[in-house]
Amino acid sequence: MFIPDFAYDVGLGVLGTVLTLYAAFEFQHKNVKNFASGTLDEHATVTYGEMIEHSFYQALNLVQIVFLHLFTVYPGLDVYARGVALLLATSPWWLRQRFPINKFSDNYKRVDENSTPLIRFLYRIKKYQYVFYKHFILHGLNITVAVHDIAITNRRGFRLFWLLLNLSYVMEFFLQTLVKKQYMSQSTMLTLQKILMTAASFSSVSVLSVVSIPVAMASLVLNFVNRKHDVENTLLVAAVYAFFAL
Repeated sequence: MFIPDFAYDVGLGVLGTVLTLYAAFEFQHKNVKNFASGTLDEHATVTYGEMIEHSFYQALNLVQIVFLHLFTVYPGLDVYARGVALLLATSPWWLRQRFPINKFSDNYKRVDENSTPLIRFLYRIKKYQYVFYKHFILHGLNITVAVHDIAITNRRGFRLFWLLLNLSYVMEFFLQTLVKKQYMSQSTMLTLQKILMTAASFSSVSVLSVVSIPVAMASLVLNFVNRKHDVENTLLVAAVYAFFAL
């Protein structure tokens, strides 16, 4: 049965968010304490706070895909409508501080004796992937699409990337569950994680061909000089970019 791209993507986002929240309240890992955030170490167990934080990003994916589909379904929106859409797509960041905040960097800035150099290296890669995702795939892509009225959701490269991105979110916790239940070895889990991280990174190249690199870099710089103001930073970059691009 054929499922329209919009329905498939929204269904994927809803299921990912619901699954994460269900796991958080079902497992009730409120008393679990790890050396740092993450699920790559065999001795680590995903915490309640990590799953709640994860739900924010799952919901953010859902909001972004609805925003991107808007430009496919309704091409030719005027600049004011596109600006409002960008504001609505970015507005969840006003709620970010209400969710737990866990840092990948704790895994390599503080040395866990039970961890390994490989695990610390993978966490460093995850940190870089997150920064890349936030400013190139999220803010950078949203601004570029809004300013230039680009329909991207029906492109084959984007379809593959979006599938792998959502797969990465869900598999992070699912694979650890298999390890904890002894259905999978830790080494197999790490191998699958490395394959998934590599595949998702390579698939993002097709999305980067759409993104304005100066816009993404401006978003990155503002993230450091005006921290915790993602909505304001995004609208500022969009306004300046639109002024020169339109």
